Amino acid sequence: MPDDMPRTQPPPLSRHAARERRQNWPWMAAAAMLGGMALATRIAAWRAERRSPPAGRFVTVDGVRLHYVERGAGRALIMLHGMGSLLQDFTSSVVDALAHDYRVVVFDRPGYGYSTRPRRRAWTPQDQARLIHMAATRLGLERPIVLGHSWGALVALAYALAYPYQTAAIVLLGGYLFPLPRRDLAMMGILRVPLLAPLLRATLAPAIARLVMPRLLRSVIFAPNPIPIRFRQEFPLELTYRSSQLRAASEEALMIRSAAAVLSRHYAGLRVPVIILAGVADRVVAPHAQSGRFYRTAPNAAIRLLPRTGHMIHHARPDAVCEAVDIAREEAEAAS
Repeated sequence: MPDDMPRTQPPPLSRHAARERRQNWPWMAAAAMLGGMALATRIAAWRAERRSPPAGRFVTVDGVRLHYVERGAGRALIMLHGMGSLLQDFTSSVVDALAHDYRVVVFDRPGYGYSTRPRRRAWTPQDQARLIHMAATRLGLERPIVLGHSWGALVALAYALAYPYQTAAIVLLGGYLFPLPRRDLAMMGILRVPLLAPLLRATLAPAIARLVMPRLLRSVIFAPNPIPIRFRQEFPLELTYRSSQLRAASEEALMIRSAAAVLSRHYAGLRVPVIILAGVADRVVAPHAQSGRFYRTAPNAAIRLLPRTGHMIHHARPDAVCEAVDIAREEAEAAS
């Protein structure tokens, strides 16, 4: 183009268009940032699953694909983890010792680890107990001992209440059993707000969890006991930051009080032996207000309070857990 030819200039923006662009810029920037975070979250979940593929096998019952690990032989023992956890919580602690004498089956509860959690159900302890019972029947687990930790204790109780003649005994570790306030779970409610919740679980929530979880594990969940080296090595913490796992945890956090309120009306009618372990120094669940009160309410119950022990009894005192399971077996055999 010759130098003396006039150059075409873009028409100037009107004041209205310029103002509109300035007003829209923060929203566009926020959308781009959230999109980037969502992509990063998906990549992190994919990498976590590549590093920690399913550790066991699958059984599909009632449209739900349950992931489980099975070890050992003998009396059937079902183990149910707590809220926000995985079956590796048990495989990194007491499963090896228990497998010497028991056929141990550890499940990822619905929505955790590699187990699915269809949205069409509320997934109360009763719903989960029914599902676990169906899986136990499919796997040929006859009159199992059912062990539940923390939130899993509610599922163990629901199992025993619904299937008393098909349950040998139950073992409760640090169980949340009565509808007492849990201020630490209030913040989980935001992860259940319609429309907002899926966005948060896909973007901000995993990042926040990565920031707070290491300190939470150290100062609350395991405290006053140290976090075992084996847990650090074998528990795939990154799997717990996935959107699916956060959804399951937030649902259970919001229903925990109502679930305990419903079940606690029936504790006096329990027919099976119950062995209770509680850490005196538990910073998650008040041992006397929960396990102590349950012991005074339920028949056929025995309790052991463990000094200098926190919420993660199976890591801090695996010997006590193995002993409790042995006592549960003896009580079941004596009652039969």
